Amino acid sequence: MRRSRAQGRTVILLLVFQLVPDPQYLRWPCEFIDLQHDHFGFRRHPRPRVVNNIGLGVAFHEDFLGRTREKNQLKKDISDTQVSGVCILGKRGIGKTRLAVEAVQEATADVKWLITADSRMAVKQGLINFAAEMELSDPLIHDGDKLALEWLANAKVWILVLDNVQSFADFTDLLPSSHRGTIVATAVQRCGAPAVKSMSLGPLEKRDASELLQKLAHREDDSGARQLASALAGLPVALVQAASIVSASNVGFESFAQQFPRLQISTVARAPFMMELRYRIIGKVLWQTQREFLENEGHAASISLVQFMSTLSPNGVSKRLLADLTGFENGKYQEAVTPLNSLSIVRMDSRGSSCRLHWLSQHGIRAELVKSGNASMLQTVLEGLMQPVGKEWWYPASFYRVSKVVFEHAKFLLNSWHLERLTAKAGHSDKLANLTCQARVAVGGYAYYNLADARLGRRWMQNEIERWPRDSLQYGVCSALLALVTSDSDRKASRRFDELAVGTITRIRDDSVHDDTLAVYVYVLANSLRLAAGDHVDESRQQRLVDELEDHIGQLEPEPRAHVHCSLGRWYQYREELDLARDHTRACRRILRAHHLAKVVDSSMELSIAYTSERLAALFLALGQFHEAKRSAHEASLLFEHVFGPNHRRRARSLVSLGLAAAEVHGPDKGLPHCQRALKILRDVADDTTATAKALLCTGKFSRHPDALAADPCGDLGIAQKLFEQINGAEHLDTVQCRIERARCMLDRIDQTKHKQVEQLLQKDFERLEHRNETLPKFLKRQLLDLHADIFVHRANQAMSRAKQYRQRADALRHSTKFRSILGIIN
Repeated sequence: MRRSRAQGRTVILLLVFQLVPDPQYLRWPCEFIDLQHDHFGFRRHPRPRVVNNIGLGVAFHEDFLGRTREKNQLKKDISDTQVSGVCILGKRGIGKTRLAVEAVQEATADVKWLITADSRMAVKQGLINFAAEMELSDPLIHDGDKLALEWLANAKVWILVLDNVQSFADFTDLLPSSHRGTIVATAVQRCGAPAVKSMSLGPLEKRDASELLQKLAHREDDSGARQLASALAGLPVALVQAASIVSASNVGFESFAQQFPRLQISTVARAPFMMELRYRIIGKVLWQTQREFLENEGHAASISLVQFMSTLSPNGVSKRLLADLTGFENGKYQEAVTPLNSLSIVRMDSRGSSCRLHWLSQHGIRAELVKSGNASMLQTVLEGLMQPVGKEWWYPASFYRVSKVVFEHAKFLLNSWHLERLTAKAGHSDKLANLTCQARVAVGGYAYYNLADARLGRRWMQNEIERWPRDSLQYGVCSALLALVTSDSDRKASRRFDELAVGTITRIRDDSVHDDTLAVYVYVLANSLRLAAGDHVDESRQQRLVDELEDHIGQLEPEPRAHVHCSLGRWYQYREELDLARDHTRACRRILRAHHLAKVVDSSMELSIAYTSERLAALFLALGQFHEAKRSAHEASLLFEHVFGPNHRRRARSLVSLGLAAAEVHGPDKGLPHCQRALKILRDVADDTTATAKALLCTGKFSRHPDALAADPCGDLGIAQKLFEQINGAEHLDTVQCRIERARCMLDRIDQTKHKQVEQLLQKDFERLEHRNETLPKFLKRQLLDLHADIFVHRANQAMSRAKQYRQRADALRHSTKFRSILGIIN
């Protein structure tokens, strides 16, 4: 080892001698590194590897038949250096994955990797697994997906298969923007696919379908196979399932084909709707035959297992969840799933931890459940899915305890027309109807709180509320959730639903001799207080709500107690009582962090903690603690991006908070990009809520600085004002703040002699300012007084004394108004 000094830095040269050179030991090549201070280290390069996981987890058959033209075209596109990606489109079960795997296996590339891409987290985990297999990630480094992304951006020859893509927008940041490899994707529809080549797959030709049937069934009968292939419309998944039945039983091709209705595929019948109807009929007949075979073989447990699976999401069900729902032990579960796998009814993943029921079988099984009127199965599934929530599902515990997995399965089941048909027959006292209502409240609340998606809860509650009497607990809870989910888009309707909820639940509690309605009662009051924050409503009513909540907060469980703290924090913030607001928000955060679900990855507790970070960011801005505000907003933004991706509306809301904080720390030019990014995300998803209004308000505010003269801040603020007035009403504090910002912008941008326009814009606000009975917050009073003074400055000389009076009144409020704006905007 030799040490030398050059330009004030220490350079260590590592000279490694090996007396007997053996290539198998030369696995960690090193390079010279310029080391400063007293640190010592080396950089490890991964050795060249041949990596191929294609085929693991994909059900292979030895013979691949048909698709010659499509396979050759796909291989040609993969080998073409000018083609960066290919997307294979087609109906589920049409053979997209099988074609992609077959073509990729025959293509030339050292690295071939398949990732299930039905969600952002699945893609992220697939990249982490890839980095581990390529030895890119160190055990001490947890950013395997970033290392994989860096490798894909720089390496030359590789093929990445993204199977079952639902939406490319969910994980565009997890794919290299430019690369020299090839991405092959499979999807049912284009789903926002980037500008890549695409090919569409249809059913197999009759000759290929007939040959496939005979080879898979190990039976030669060309005439019968052609009849069965025609009856199955050449759908590959139906052909595989039919061949499995023929191979396992004594039924022949011709007799099997006669069980299907004689539907000829005419030109009209090839329309998507008719083909969908045809596939459903095929699925029903196939399941009837499969069920008979399973019953004859004594596989009753297999039938029960697949019936449970038919009510859950087709994207796959974990072994653990199925075992919980069915009550099967590990041995019995394996005994039940093996026949289903051999008949190609389900498909196991490579680790055996989950399995997927194909949609063709799923539809036939669910149709059978509805026909038989089997409501007990759906009751069992709903109870099993909601079991982690607990017995009381009405209060906020349900929103905190529902996991992402439970949300996906419950959403699928609750949107099912099969469940709708069964619950329509049930009365109010029926257990299934009650379970369905409770589950919709829990899942709809989860979507609103954690996904910032009010559409799901709004649609469900509008239908659900009509089913229950006005004096029922269900009616009151549905009204409360409707008040929440409409608050960002229709404040007038929200107030109406809130009054219904408070009135209904209060009457029920007054008439109840038991204390089992306390959690629901407090939850409804907390929501009512949250909705009232910033509204021009009866203050005595708000104070009664606060007193009632503070009296009962000590009797609550952790989740509803956290919910109450959050609502009180928001209310005190609008009241300019910042210390109390901060104390309640921090109390909410402490409760959530101490909860046992806070460390569970798939729980919603992390998202609730991120929401409290947003609330703290707003409070820190109000208190002038800008660095703390930026840190809290950044923490929330990172977590929402990690869970939902960079283009989700939930992250957009956190970006507005981050933009406000960055503007105070580094200047408006640093806060503007965050707000512009948030605005783009919200516009892309056609968001018309207060989130878009706030993003427009902040964008217009920060665009007023000299470097952004090309922008149209007054136009943005005008649109924001219309949105606020449409949603919140003209007297809401957020609306008043927006009018003030627009007026300030107009004074800066338009001809100073046109100050009359500004005065007309704020005329009613000026009247409220001088009204003795009005209780405008001090920070709004000060801003209005400053604006009034600026308007009079530009009038004739005799108005200067009036301007001076307004300025003195504004200065008198300056020291008593730490909180400059509801939205954290400092003037």
